Amino acid sequence: MEEEKKSGNKTISIIILVVGMIIAFVCGFLLSGVLSSSDNKTNNTNENANTNTNANTNTNTVVNTTPEPLVDNEPVPEGYDAISFYGKATVRGYVTVEEVEHDDVHGPVGPDYNPEKYEMVVFHIEESDNNKFLKCLETYGSHGNTFAKEKAFSIGCVEDGKLWHYNDSDEFGMKKYSLNETDTSKIMNSKKDSLITLEIERYKFTSGGGAPKCYSHISTIAIKE
Repeated sequence: MEEEKKSGNKTISIIILVVGMIIAFVCGFLLSGVLSSSDNKTNNTNENANTNTNANTNTNTVVNTTPEPLVDNEPVPEGYDAISFYGKATVRGYVTVEEVEHDDVHGPVGPDYNPEKYEMVVFHIEESDNNKFLKCLETYGSHGNTFAKEKAFSIGCVEDGKLWHYNDSDEFGMKKYSLNETDTSKIMNSKKDSLITLEIERYKFTSGGGAPKCYSHISTIAIKE
């Protein structure tokens, strides 16, 4: 009788142990599911945050490629000696190539006079930051081998893929200036619907005289990116 009682107690203990193990297994499984769900929510939140951050970054890095307009709000003083202008100006515009005559006589000519013709590159100004420079061009006009008018001026000739011109100044005298092939190509490819911005400088010049072919009233020319 006593042995049966001990056997029954042993069986009950085994049952309790098995039930405990089952309960522990179930609890562990449920806890694992809760933790997994929490991790997924955290990951989704991080992914959404990253997506929003990337979207905001992409929105904020849009680059405005439209250049600032060139404007000079300072009027030219009354009585200003425009021919004496020297200094720098920024101009935005385009070029054309025009056939002109080489005037090497500078005076009356006979009926048989047949001047040499050549192609000159003319820059047409759409915008400028220097009204005094514009007034200088307007005042100079075109005569002989020079070319200038309101909002247009000669920048020389193209030879061997390079744009070059002559210019006279008090400091350097009559001098030849030229650009490299890359800058020449950029300038020559400009059009009315595809403008280019140049920074030009005119050195001080207080005398005058005959101008050779491909002369410009401008001393130096540089592309302004």
